[in-house]
Amino acid sequence: MYRWLAQLLTFHFVCFCWIFFRADSMEIAQQLLHQIATQFDPTLIVQFVEGYQNVLLVMLLGYTLHFMPRSLELQAENWITRLPLVGKLAWLLAVILLMTQVQSAEVQPFIYFQF
Repeated sequence: MYRWLAQLLTFHFVCFCWIFFRADSMEIAQQLLHQIATQFDPTLIVQFVEGYQNVLLVMLLGYTLHFMPRSLELQAENWITRLPLVGKLAWLLAVILLMTQVQSAEVQPFIYFQF
């Protein structure tokens, strides 16, 4: 339980610090923090899920795969390894298509250039 709580705290601390990396100035960072603290609207969660549905599904897939038992991971690895070359290429193409569907349309600047 302690390890899980420490990971949760670290994650939220890092996300909090990202506000200062992404904001153009300390004034904007302060405005963001004020808005988060005082103007949180839970009804926007539905809009967020609808707008980022594909991204959230890929994240869910990632979490599921991350916590998958090692035996299932090895079975999947063996299954993909035994595929013929055409099957491996089809699998690779499917992964590439999935990634292109969830990528951002605009180029994101390197986060540390703004700091």
